[in-house]
Amino acid sequence: MNKIPFYPWELGNQLSMKIQARDAESAKETFFKLLRVIETAIHPDDLTSLKMRSIQITTLAVRGAYDAGADAHADELMRDNIEFINRIYHANTLIELKKVIGEAMDKFIEYVPQDNYFDNRRIEKAAAFIQKNVNRKISRRQVAKASGISESYLSKLFRKVTGHSFKDFVLKLKIEKSMETMRRNSNKNISEIAYELGFHDPNYFSTVFKRIAGVSPGKYRKSHSGTVTKQNGAFRSDAASGCRDAVSEIKGVRA
Repeated sequence: MNKIPFYPWELGNQLSMKIQARDAESAKETFFKLLRVIETAIHPDDLTSLKMRSIQITTLAVRGAYDAGADAHADELMRDNIEFINRIYHANTLIELKKVIGEAMDKFIEYVPQDNYFDNRRIEKAAAFIQKNVNRKISRRQVAKASGISESYLSKLFRKVTGHSFKDFVLKLKIEKSMETMRRNSNKNISEIAYELGFHDPNYFSTVFKRIAGVSPGKYRKSHSGTVTKQNGAFRSDAASGCRDAVSEIKGVRA
């Protein structure tokens, strides 16, 4: 009797998350990582054990799709899963087995709604991570890892949910934070504020600030006298506060 190889549960959970996020490319990459890990634990010719784990993986993918809102297609999901399990059982080579699994990932993802609970939760986690780390230099890779999705899908999802590109969202939140700092501490050096927000070049910070606010950091601080001026108030509504509104909308999107 063949011994079933160990199962890398962490990768398995990642696969389920990719399915829930409709991230087909990343789901396939994760599946092949799973398969490579399992392959190293068994004899190269032990196709039976690989089939056993492949069936487990497809079942996990079905559950991920179901949890992400595909429960409305429960009958179709079960029918397709039975079909793929049958094809896995009759696969004669590793290449054929991988082909079947790749098709299964695509099929199960089709059943996940475009707007689903897990998309909203991922982007909420991303926005929370950015807000928490707004004083640091934030990379797309860091946020994607914190959100449990690929970098490419993060960018797509950010624009879809917030109406902003990832880069613009981060920059506008940083500028909003800098304006808040200036209102609270008008004597703080602008270069110091820039460095605290992860801008290593004060000139770049000033350029970004003026592009977003319409005025330079120095003029903004001079024009502020305890309350935001009419001009700058309009900016806060139209630009940086728009990102804050987007964050609020993200947090309430599941309500």
